[in-house]
Parts: sequence; structure tokens; C-alpha cells
Amino acid sequence: MIERTSPHVPNGTDIIRSQVPGKPVAPDDGREQELRKALKGLRRILNTMELEESADRSGRADPDMLAFARRMIGERYRRFQYFDGHLFSDPAWDIMLELFVAEIEMREVPVTNLCFTSNVPDTTVLRWIKTLCYEGLVVRHKDKVDKRRVLVQLTRSASDSMRRYMEEQMAAADKMHAAAPREGGARPL
Repeated sequence: MIERTSPHVPNGTDIIRSQVPGKPVAPDDGREQELRKALKGLRRILNTMELEESADRSGRADPDMLAFARRMIGERYRRFQYFDGHLFSDPAWDIMLELFVAEIEMREVPVTNLCFTSNVPDTTVLRWIKTLCYEGLVVRHKDKVDKRRVLVQLTRSASDSMRRYMEEQMAAADKMHAAAPREGGARPL
């Protein structure tokens, strides 16, 4: 039986609190501290790997894709001029879009910036960041210069998926514009 401390994200205490039937693990037997130390080391290794992969893909800037992603963000914000934000909030997607644009622009994104740009309460953004980390879409790490800041970035697989998605959306938009009548008919989007 495993006693979870969090409903969504497993952590070191999930392993520590596991029990062999009829034989609970004693919290003071020294194994807990060893497991915590090992888990912390594994997390550090995974974060380092993600940062190295991020450096590899930072040269993949595409001005058209950047403009398209920025337009998508702008369209999301324009909805709030006409409708209440709580009706159409999608913090996970807002976070992914913001991190994608930041990756193309080769800039770092602190957690606090995501809280400002997501148009939902900070606690909601923090929950979504935690979920996106658990799902393997983003990674958090400490700022090397200012250790008080926590930075967030897309994982390699999330970045690749975002690029493929943007390419498909850009192709669909181009196709729609090419098919739209130029004079007297419906205007292109």
C-alpha cells in the first residue's frame, strides 16, 4: 500500500511511506534520508539534462513561427475584451504558449512572469506548472544568477510538439488565406 502525500505529483515520500504488508518502514531508520538524498540527486541530473537539451534547440528561431505564436497569444487576450476571463481560461495552454515564445526568443521565464501573464490566480498557475512538470511538458530549475528565482522551460518533447503544432496551424492558416476570395467575397482572416 502506498500512502500519497499529493494527489498528482509523486515525490520522495511516496517511496518512503511504502509499506511491506505487515512491516511498516520506520521513519527513523536512516533509509528515509538516503532515499531523499538519492531522489534529490536524480532530480538534479534530470534538470541538467533538460537544460543541455534546451541549449541545443535555442538556435531554432523562426521569425514566422514567433509572429504566429504571438498572434495566438494576442487573440487569447482579445477575448477578454468581450467575455469574462473565467469563462475561457486555459492556464496550461497559456503557460505552454508563453514558454514556447520565450524559447524562440531565447529568454528565461521565471515562475512569477507566468503568474502575471496567465490571467488566473497565482495558485492556479503554480498548480498547473506542477502538473505540467509531472506530465513531462515543462521543467523547473533555479536561476544560476539569482538563486531566489525559479525558472520554467519546455522540455525537448514539449518543444518539438509545439513546433509541429505551430507548423500545422500556420499551414492551415496559409491554406485558408489562399482559398479566400480576394475581391467582393469573404475577407481573409
